[in-house]
Amino acid sequence: MGLISMGKLLRFLKLFVLIIISLLIIIVILQAQNRFYIKGFTTIRFFKIKELPKETTQTFLSRGGAKIDGETTEPQKPDIPEVVEANKPQVEIKTTYKINDRGDKMLEIQKKLNKFGYNLLEDGIFGDKTYAAVIDFQKRAGLVVDGVIGPETLAKLDMEPTEEMMYKPDPKNKPTPSESSAEEYINSQDIVSSTEYLIWVDTSKFKVNFFTGSKNKWVLLRSMLCSLGAPATPTPTGFFVVGEKGPMFRVNSSVICKYYTQFYGNYLFHSVLLNNDGEVVDGRLGVRISHGCIRLSIENAKYLNETVPTGTKVWIK
Repeated sequence: MGLISMGKLLRFLKLFVLIIISLLIIIVILQAQNRFYIKGFTTIRFFKIKELPKETTQTFLSRGGAKIDGETTEPQKPDIPEVVEANKPQVEIKTTYKINDRGDKMLEIQKKLNKFGYNLLEDGIFGDKTYAAVIDFQKRAGLVVDGVIGPETLAKLDMEPTEEMMYKPDPKNKPTPSESSAEEYINSQDIVSSTEYLIWVDTSKFKVNFFTGSKNKWVLLRSMLCSLGAPATPTPTGFFVVGEKGPMFRVNSSVICKYYTQFYGNYLFHSVLLNNDGEVVDGRLGVRISHGCIRLSIENAKYLNETVPTGTKVWIK
């Protein structure tokens, strides 16, 4: 029995040694395979070695930062798709300014106009007084007189003032009436209106003066710059009353006017001329250019249209 047990033990030891040797052989083969791969060969199959293309080998090695021809390569960064930033919206640079525009640029323009002697309130709002100053400035500068501040007007405003370009009030013309003088004048006329409102259009100053109150107790609510009828088609003068009102009427297929307020037949208060998109196409005020109607800025035409009731007295003088 002892001899039989010893024989079994020897067979077991032989088997164990064979297993160990086999494992060692496998390890040696794997190490050799790795070395051949690094040098540019494929895996060992039946001891036939196939060389890999150099480019493939270098790509493989460079990604791991291995040595190629004695030089250490930097590990390649993973191929991450480039993130392309979405196109940012283009900021439109405004180069033309019209009545009712406002902002820092308008404040800058008012300061430049004051450099030429216009004495405007620097509030950044393109209102009636700024518009009147622009009209006068364009006349003095020999520009197209349209009340629109475009590149040519801006260029002239950047110039240094000269004697010819400086604004000088004409002593023959009285200044536009202040609130107190306008009220004093209208209250000396004994004018009665069937409503608590009264409109006085001062054609010499291109002003629509809007009052509230009663006979000899009129209080000025707003004084608005306007344009009147051209010499060939003048605005009628005299006493009238407010009639129909509406949000818009069409001049032709491409021109409209907003916020009309009738005062006599086909004669209306209304906005400056606009295109079908509501953009100003002729914003001139303070001049005689219409077919007899009285043009106002969009803001003032809207204000008058929404405030004055039908039957209000209108005096155009």
